[in-house]
Amino acid sequence: MITCIINGMAAFPAASQSIKITYGNQYVTDDGEYSYDINFPMSIMNNRRVFHNVSRFDVSKVTQKFDDCKLYVSGRLILSGVGTVISVTESEIKLQIVGGKSRIKYNDRMTRHYVDEIPFGTANKPGYDVDKGWSQKFKDRISEIYRLDEDKSKFLGVLGKWCFMPVRDETNDLIANFVGVDRTKQFIGYNAPFITNLAVQPNLMYIFRKVIEYEGYTLKRNDFDIKPWNLLYIASAYKTRELRKALPHWSSYTFIEEFRKLFNATIVFDDIKKTCSVINASELTTVDSVEIEPCDEYTADYDEDGSFSTSSTANLEYNLGDSANRDNYEVISKKVFDSFETVHSTELMGSDRQFASTTLSWSEKQKRQTIIENFGNYYIYMEDGNGNKSWKPAGIWSPLIRDSLSEDYVDLNISPAAQVVENINFKSGLLEDNYYEKRCLLSIPNDKESDSKECDIDEDGYSYTSVQDAIGDESTLDNSEDEQECMNIFFILPGRVQSTDGSTTKLSWVGEKSRWPQFLTDYRINTGFRLGIAHFDDTYFSLSLCMKGGIGATVLGTLHDNGLKIDNKNCLQVKFKSDVIPDPSRTYIIHNKKFVCEKIEMDVKDDQIDKIYVGYFYMMS
Repeated sequence: MITCIINGMAAFPAASQSIKITYGNQYVTDDGEYSYDINFPMSIMNNRRVFHNVSRFDVSKVTQKFDDCKLYVSGRLILSGVGTVISVTESEIKLQIVGGKSRIKYNDRMTRHYVDEIPFGTANKPGYDVDKGWSQKFKDRISEIYRLDEDKSKFLGVLGKWCFMPVRDETNDLIANFVGVDRTKQFIGYNAPFITNLAVQPNLMYIFRKVIEYEGYTLKRNDFDIKPWNLLYIASAYKTRELRKALPHWSSYTFIEEFRKLFNATIVFDDIKKTCSVINASELTTVDSVEIEPCDEYTADYDEDGSFSTSSTANLEYNLGDSANRDNYEVISKKVFDSFETVHSTELMGSDRQFASTTLSWSEKQKRQTIIENFGNYYIYMEDGNGNKSWKPAGIWSPLIRDSLSEDYVDLNISPAAQVVENINFKSGLLEDNYYEKRCLLSIPNDKESDSKECDIDEDGYSYTSVQDAIGDESTLDNSEDEQECMNIFFILPGRVQSTDGSTTKLSWVGEKSRWPQFLTDYRINTGFRLGIAHFDDTYFSLSLCMKGGIGATVLGTLHDNGLKIDNKNCLQVKFKSDVIPDPSRTYIIHNKKFVCEKIEMDVKDDQIDKIYVGYFYMMS
């Protein structure tokens, strides 16, 4: 017998109908499990009650969605998810059920919630309130000011939740989260460090967990909530302590999907237990294998562009955003790689010795037209402003090219933040002399704050749009996503501060009390600003895609280099027999060849599950 429990009430599909169910492999495709049309006769009283007599001519035909649908065959649960009425006639209702990852993609709930509108809360003040010093009135564009604790080991924020990293606000031409020192007590009344113009920067793992919880799930497992990935924070120059203001205007679904792509992760939702698991995608290579014997009938389809595209198989590139302080040589494009020879050098200390051995017999032209790859690092022969030529590092944020013949790219919209070195004026008192020291800080546009409208504030401190505001400017109600919007991230190094620029070990009056935090996006960039007590395990992190990791280094590219090779251009459709419902997430052995399964289709007819299944397979190597 086939029974469907819809929001706790039993409904009965047509007994003569054949119901097709598809189980998608969530490791390699966006699809989870879903049904095709399920017909419910309106001659059955239970069905009329469940669907509120919608088949009657005089009843409004509003599209109905049911959040909790379970399909049982002979008492066995075979599908659980969200049901949507897709057709209504006088005699029957047609319903489709989607579950797993399909549910995320097609459930209005996750596509209508925007992460920059979810109430994540407000960050605590990072220091002590102060009475305004008389010098403050002579400083322009100063907002919140707090005196900081002089203990340099203390985290500037709440570790694992949010931080306050100095950042160049390119739009407003100021430094948000400016961390200074009041030398003469004219600014905050104490000879102590202080922070002004607060712009909260949330922890990536914290926001991800909060989004999952907001959508009604418990995050049971997150393989990436470990060091160094749980030290990733979201760059923002939006001057507020409200966490949601630091986030892009993405739906919950988009945020979850971008998180998955960044880490090459598998995200599995259990709609029955209401749990979510984030799994390292390399488990695809270690899952159990099942050997099957195909029936005589099979089909092989070829797709030149690839039948499916995932972060596990396609070329990857970062959407780095529009920061004005990006280095011109941060990215070597695929076109440049294709146009010039890349020489793989194993010369030790090659960059320090200007690759003297590698380039011993090279002409000037050959140097200028060659890219050197040395232990995962790229170098090009460059001429500086003074006419001096040398081998310089380049292409840190270059794309990961898995297939040089393919134009199939997946954009990663969570990307490394830009950084800039500036000569900072630490003068805080009106009668002080100017005093400059170099510091490394983030750099990011802040159009979102400049474009924001004046909003009302509720009793909890959250901004909102009133009817009056909406009538005056309907753009305040625009909720469309910008496909090109990116979210920049960085690693923070807890308990470490920038005391010098690396050119000296002598501390100035600023360095002695500095609370300016240390951060990085790649351990090879601006290394002089991360000097101090040696914590080698804290230093060698990188968000590089094309680098596979060096000795002692933890590199994001290693998460995308799991040795998984899938021929996604040739799909083998195979019919096979099984006494149990096959699991598409397993790998399959067919005639001694190993395949990954994209999806499996089964039929339910005559009140029972048909034992002949159709699988869609791609060869692994």
